[in-house]
This record gives sequence, structure tokens and C-alpha cells, in this order.
Amino acid sequence: MKPAFNREAASRESAEQQPAGGYPDQQAARTRRTGAPAEQYVRLRIRVRGDRLTVVDSHLVDGPLAQSTTFHGADAYEVTYQDRLLHAGTVADPNTQRSFPLPDGPEGHHVTPREIYEFTARVPASDITPDTRAGIHVRLHRIDEPTTTTHVGAAPLAAQFEGRLTPVAELVGLPESALPESIEARGARTGQGD
Repeated sequence: MKPAFNREAASRESAEQQPAGGYPDQQAARTRRTGAPAEQYVRLRIRVRGDRLTVVDSHLVDGPLAQSTTFHGADAYEVTYQDRLLHAGTVADPNTQRSFPLPDGPEGHHVTPREIYEFTARVPASDITPDTRAGIHVRLHRIDEPTTTTHVGAAPLAAQFEGRLTPVAELVGLPESALPESIEARGARTGQGD
């Protein structure tokens, strides 16, 4: 049988184990970085309305930005400056809304296309400057033929995957609020990969 808990003895034992003067105040944990100290990217929340794209929000994120080499799903985005690809990624069914079926209705989910929807695009922070922001393009493409490659080159996706993508919408130029300095000034920096 287990002995009864003795609160007085446990309190005495705990007090004996404390260092002289007590424990120091707790400190916030330091953020661990895996990339170079200055490596950051901007996460753009983009709204799609027909063939128009609008930047709704932006955050500065600490850490490296990995480039996807697999383009499956419904859509893909690319961020370019002049004819150089800055970053690209997939967007999984952003314009599809699903709901559960009625108990007495037909089987399967109800699928409704959205006229207005949002997706997230990423771009290295070092590529967005006061000199480049007006020339940065964000394009949304429909993926007609899923593609996997060992390396995504510096050319725009439409050139690399010719005949496998259909243009959906394009944004020419980023707002001043997407500059890393503007994001930092309004306190919109997030931890690594958040």
C-alpha cells in the first residue's frame, strides 16, 4: 500500500533543493534560427477577384524559404521580377468551398466555386526593395498537368512548364506596405515559418 502524501515533508524537501536566494526570474525563450541570421521572407496574403489580384496583408518571417519542386493540385503561383523567378508554389483548391451533405440528401460533399478567394504567396525579403517592388509580378496559374521536377530554374513557370499551366490572374507591382521595412515598422514580423 502506498503511504499517504505528507505535504509538510514535501514542502521542506522542496525548500532544501532550492539554490540560496531562490530561482532567477524566467526569461523568454530565444528563437532558434536555422538559416543565415539575415535570411527572411515576406508572406503575402492575396485576394483573387476574377482576373485581378490584390495584396490584402503581408508579414515578415524569419528563416529560409524553400522552393517547391512539385506542382500538383488546382493552382500554382509565381512571383517574378523582370524575367527572373523569385519564388513559386502550389495553391490547393483555393476557390472551392465544400460543405457536408444534408442527412436526407444525396451522398457526398456539396462543392461550390467561390468568386472571391485568397491564397498565400511567399517571396524572399531581400528581393523586395523600393527599386524593385513596382516591377514584381504575382501570377496565379491553373495547373492543367501536374508536374514534378528535380530543379526549378530562374525562368518564369510558364516558360519552364509550357503547355501545362493556364494563366488565371496577375498583379503587377507590390504595394509599399509589402516592403520589409514597412512590415517591420508596423510590427508584422512573425516567428520562423509561422
